Amino acid sequence: MIHLKNLIFSIQIVDDSSFNLSIDSPSTYDKVIQMDEDQEYSSTSQHAIKVFKDEKLIQSAIILASNGKTGVYNGTALLNNMDLIIRCSNKVFNLALPELTINWFATVDPITCFSVFSYNDSYITHGELSISRISKYGKIMWSFSGEDIFLNLENEYNFQLHENHISIIDFGDRSYNIDYDGNEIVLN
Repeated sequence: MIHLKNLIFSIQIVDDSSFNLSIDSPSTYDKVIQMDEDQEYSSTSQHAIKVFKDEKLIQSAIILASNGKTGVYNGTALLNNMDLIIRCSNKVFNLALPELTINWFATVDPITCFSVFSYNDSYITHGELSISRISKYGKIMWSFSGEDIFLNLENEYNFQLHENHISIIDFGDRSYNIDYDGNEIVLN
């Protein structure tokens, strides 16, 4: 579970694996956000969002997604003024507050997106197969892939944002340095 706050709202985000689309679901939400409604699948990630004002629940939604499984932890979401930027499975969503309506969404990785970060007037995503930069309007500006998945079980700092570059270590223990234009660079 994570909590985010701006000057007006408090937002709570949790995993809700018990939710289902049937009438007898143990939990209910004002909105269900499901981008692949036309496809038969069972969701692998289900992130519930509750928006509070003065400690009163005013809106709720659940995002259902079917690619790689993601949980709710640091790096799941951030606030940008009156927008909630949240990743679920392999997508990043921009949801308007407090309505939780979709301003835009972008598929940022073929498998899953581990985290999303703010960078200047854009967002950087750490995915399983790619690192991407997204404009504030949801357009993918660039995407970078390595030789293996961007996950390293032996290094807790396998993805870092620095002032002038991003550093990442893949599963094969190979290090990459990428500038904020998506180009691999060599550090002195």
